[in-house]
Formats: sequence, structure tokens, C-alpha cells
Amino acid sequence: EYPVIVAWNLMDNAHAMTLSEVINQKNQILLIDNTRLSSISFADIEPPVPYMITYSEIAGMQSYPWGLASEGEFLDSSDFLFRNHVLSCQKKSVFPIANPQTFNWDNETFPSAEHVDVQSYLAFVTGMKGLLYYTYKDYDNNSTINFTQPEIFAAASNVANEILQTELKNVILFGEHTYHNIYQHRYYATWYYNDFL
Repeated sequence: EYPVIVAWNLMDNAHAMTLSEVINQKNQILLIDNTRLSSISFADIEPPVPYMITYSEIAGMQSYPWGLASEGEFLDSSDFLFRNHVLSCQKKSVFPIANPQTFNWDNETFPSAEHVDVQSYLAFVTGMKGLLYYTYKDYDNNSTINFTQPEIFAAASNVANEILQTELKNVILFGEHTYHNIYQHRYYATWYYNDFL
């Protein structure tokens, strides 16, 4: 049993677009099909991103390989973006998901399997309700689906199995979630579910 959500994706990297472009895209989709959910993806939390979130039912926050020279990404940055995205989505009653990148960026190395695993659970710690792995290569590689990294694919699959096929599923997806930040690079969450903490 595997859950599936079919949605129209308004935009990837919508943070680089204007609000009017997002609205226009949403209106064009509604003219074609108003029966399905819509999603949108960001790599930033600054305005106009919070205003764009209201034009979708699902909103994703992208997360890049830590230590990527062109991005300067690291664990603390991912946590900050994830957590603020979750809070923005909660205010707008939008379903927040994380979009971990699982392909090589700018001719650098692929993220490690451990990296994918940690980013996935960091997403749940910050309050995300789902994951959508970016598994395609960049445009220079024709955006082909990438199954050439079996360790990364296995790590992503393992997270899905651990969450969806164990008692963690209902706790993480439906439990009352509380986020805790102790100090730099130390985060944890508690879930209250069916009278258990």
C-alpha cells in the first residue's frame, strides 16, 4: 500500500518568480483542471514566498547538498529554511513538504546516503508532513531520471519504509508535533499521539 498524491506543480524555484506569474500559472491550471491539488516549490523564505504559498495546497522547500560551494548550504541552513517554511504553511493551512536534492550539483559529488537520511529526518523534526526527493540530474544531463546511485536510492527508499511501514507513520503524520532547538546543529522533536509522548 503506497499513498499517492496527484497534483499540478505550479512552479519549481517559484521564489525567483513574481507573484503575478504564480497567480497567472494557477489561473491557467484552473481553466484546464480544477479537480486536483496544486503544488509549488521554493528554495527561499523571503517575500514574496509567503504570499505565493496561498496559491497551492502543497508547498515544498528545497534543500541542497551541504557544503555545496555555490550554495553554502549546511545543516543549520536546512533546518532554518525547513522550520520557517513549516510555520508559513501552518498559517495558511497548506501541506508542507521537503524537497531534498539527491543529484550532483554543479559537477560536484552526489550527496551521500547518510546525507539523504539525515535531511529526510530533519524534515520531519522541523514539522514537514512529507518528502519529495529531487532525483533528476541537472539540465546539462537532459534532466533524465537518475537511478545510477543505488546507495542514494536505497537511503530514500529506506526512509519511506521506516515511516510508512512502522508505528512511526501515524505518530509523525498525525501526532501533535513540538519542535525544539537546543543550540547550533542540535534539533529534536516530540510527538504526542494516542496519550503517548
